[in-house]
Amino acid sequence: MFLAFAEGRCRSPPPDLHARLLERNRSSRPERQYACTLLRRETFLKARVQRLLQRRDHLDEVRACRRGADVTGPEKLQALTDSSLAAQAARQRIQLGIAEKGSKEVRKARCIAQRQKEIRRREAAVKLQAIQQKLRRAEERRNEAIARRSLGPRRSTAASKLDAVSAARRIQSWWLSSRGRLRARKFRQLHLEPDLLSVSSFGDVANAISSRTVIECTIMLLVHADLIPAAETSQRAKEAVARIFLTTILIICKPDDVFSSNGPEERQLLKKAEEVFFLLNLWLTDTIEHGRSNVEELRSAFLAFSSAFDTWRAADSSKLLKMMLAQFVELDLIWQAVKRDADATVTQAYYSGIKHNKILLLARIRRLSGSQASGLVKKALTEARLRRLPQSKSFSLSKSPVQLSNRRLIHELALDPAYQLQPPERNGEEKEARNAFFDLLICELQMGHWTQLVPAVVLECKMCLLRLVMPDSATFKSISTTFDLVDIELQCRSCSFDLDAFTALIITMMKSLCAPHRDSAVRKLDDISATNRYEAFSLRVQSILDVLETLMLDSVNFHIRLAAPKLIPEAIAYERGAFAADLAKDKASLLKTRKWLSHGELTGTSGIHRLAQAYMMLLKDASLPELLHLDRERVVQYAHRTQHIITAASALTITRAIISSESPRMTKAVWNSLKDRLLVLLAAGSTIDDLVVEINSHMDRHATEIPEITRKTKFALLRNMLTRKESGNSAVMRLLSDRCHATMADAVSRTISGERNGTAVDVPDGLQDVQTEWHSLTSATTDLFALNYRTYAPWYDALLAELP
Repeated sequence: MFLAFAEGRCRSPPPDLHARLLERNRSSRPERQYACTLLRRETFLKARVQRLLQRRDHLDEVRACRRGADVTGPEKLQALTDSSLAAQAARQRIQLGIAEKGSKEVRKARCIAQRQKEIRRREAAVKLQAIQQKLRRAEERRNEAIARRSLGPRRSTAASKLDAVSAARRIQSWWLSSRGRLRARKFRQLHLEPDLLSVSSFGDVANAISSRTVIECTIMLLVHADLIPAAETSQRAKEAVARIFLTTILIICKPDDVFSSNGPEERQLLKKAEEVFFLLNLWLTDTIEHGRSNVEELRSAFLAFSSAFDTWRAADSSKLLKMMLAQFVELDLIWQAVKRDADATVTQAYYSGIKHNKILLLARIRRLSGSQASGLVKKALTEARLRRLPQSKSFSLSKSPVQLSNRRLIHELALDPAYQLQPPERNGEEKEARNAFFDLLICELQMGHWTQLVPAVVLECKMCLLRLVMPDSATFKSISTTFDLVDIELQCRSCSFDLDAFTALIITMMKSLCAPHRDSAVRKLDDISATNRYEAFSLRVQSILDVLETLMLDSVNFHIRLAAPKLIPEAIAYERGAFAADLAKDKASLLKTRKWLSHGELTGTSGIHRLAQAYMMLLKDASLPELLHLDRERVVQYAHRTQHIITAASALTITRAIISSESPRMTKAVWNSLKDRLLVLLAAGSTIDDLVVEINSHMDRHATEIPEITRKTKFALLRNMLTRKESGNSAVMRLLSDRCHATMADAVSRTISGERNGTAVDVPDGLQDVQTEWHSLTSATTDLFALNYRTYAPWYDALLAELP
């Protein structure tokens, strides 16, 4: 009804109201204003009606939804119940999983807590024993002090400075204490407690105590404790003592596995091992806390254990005999592997040591087995050699870098005016010592002991910087005054030396002293970082020293380049004078040179041609004379290069003759690639079989038009001919070798006599495939032998004149 009234009111107002409104508007406002008012009112009423209609539609929708809910309510209630049950089941599963994980964690935590409790109990026992020992020693010191006081009043002495000997003794005592403390800590960090190792198997414990790290750490500890004499230099003897010492741990952890029976000797040995380990723990605690301690008790206990252990080991002679036989067989296997080595130096180096050890082992075996020793050794060797693999390991010896003398430097400049020194490579011992120094530096810095190594590092950097400048320059004086070692040592005593500022100052000085092409290497020093400041300092110092070595080498090469124009003209006269002085002092002779020049194969018509042929003999296989002592390695290198070039040329010539007609696609580029590959294989020490395999593989890729049957036949022929070359029966090899040496001898003789005048040497027939390498080798050998003749011409002319 209200809506109907509103709709009717919207259409037309009541007559009386409309009349009054018209009367009021006529009397008070103009007609236009009255029309606008009516329009606004009608607009308002229409909007209100619209809102009422929308509200009615909304109420209808709500009533319809309620009617639908009355129908679907039970279904929704059932779905809600199912969802609640599923959520409850999932919650129960999660709670069960959490409870299971919690129980595992609780058990694990209990085990850890029990283990920690046991460790704390053992540590407390060890500390209690250490405290008791300290109290006993304090009581002894107190008694000694009382005894001294009873002798009379103590004389007072004025404080004075220590003399050099006393100061050196004090410094040495402090250094020994620091070293002993560091070694004791390292041994403690190995965690070789029997309580911890007893839960492991016998094999794991044996592997743990026989590892290289444990043995080396034990050797250092025993050397510090004077259980190994300081004069002992044999590493094998040191390892033997260390293994006996570590045997105490194995016996304590696994007595049932070590001993085959539980007799009185075994029980006595176990008791002595426990006593040694107990005293070791006390000594380690005192050493770590005080630096030095009394080691007499530990030494006497270890000597008693060592004697008992030797007695027990000697009782089981059969096991000991088997072990000695195994060692004898191992030495024989090593000798069988070494004696096939082509290097006589390797064979001689190993022969003396192996022979000495064999004699010692044979004597010990004879003491145990008596007259049966020879039969047992022969039987063991026979069985071992039957089981031995046919291949053996190869042994090689590393060479340490050699510094050049003035005589050799001038000789190298005479051969190559652009010669420069190369950076020397550190050998294994030097690298190991360097790494150990910087590891010790980090440890000392972390422990607050700066006065020992930090001043040494500063001094080394300072000396390297001073070598880069002239002694009378202002930079030299500035560097000398900047690094005051006395002031730096005082700062190191209080650990107030600024490590970062020191490295930054060194890098700044290097930037002003280095050459432009080294700027990038110096700038990289600023980017070095590490986990802590001490490791960063160690890494920076290592990199700084490496770059300083490079800068010093650049400085030396720069001075060599400056001095080369003055040194090269004087090289021949300098070498003549030095060799004449050696002859006068009987440091050199001409016996090998006279025998070399009088060789029967030399058929030269003139002295120069005969000398050139003698030079070519050196490229084959002959001992070097005294006049070529400065070029020994170079002549050997040229001889190898000559042999490789001739071998590659003969292999290419034979290959070309066999398959060239069958394969027209073999271009010059293909032959050049094969030549390069053969030279690489020869330089690496490959055999003829390797060359044949490489040629076969190369031809399979490029000579595809040859039938497979024909290819197999031709390559069998190729293998046969190259095998003849290896055995020395190849006519191609001999022909090319004769041509090569004859051409090179002619080039050397014409160069010495001045007839060549820089003209190129013609390539002999058969060496066209390796002409580039042959020209390079010929030029190098000609320059070397020509310089050798010009240097020692008086002696060569005199010796050649003596020949018939």
